[in-house]
Amino acid sequence: MVIHPLWYFCLLVRFSIAVFVWFQDDANNVRIITSAVLLLIGLGFFRKYITGSNDEVQISKVFWHETRVIHGSFYILSSILLFLGHAKPASILILLDILFSIFYRITSDK
Repeated sequence: MVIHPLWYFCLLVRFSIAVFVWFQDDANNVRIITSAVLLLIGLGFFRKYITGSNDEVQISKVFWHETRVIHGSFYILSSILLFLGHAKPASILILLDILFSIFYRITSDK
């Protein structure tokens, strides 16, 4: 199994997002903007799930196309929770998405 170095960068970025979300105030405009960004990320995953394929290439061949709906669900649910003022559960969902990614990557034979 060959793992591209950018995968580690992707995990670091998602972890940074989770930490940022964790510290969002309940009465803060940044929280609403962050919630909107999470929603856009989630919708982007769904869009690529519908329009993309496993034949797609992003530096190397995309092997995780079928999991885009799972990633999208995590981000959309996180967006909703954060919008409702539940920053810590929203952050935990993003961390669960990271764990799912690691588990899928380790168990994938592609």
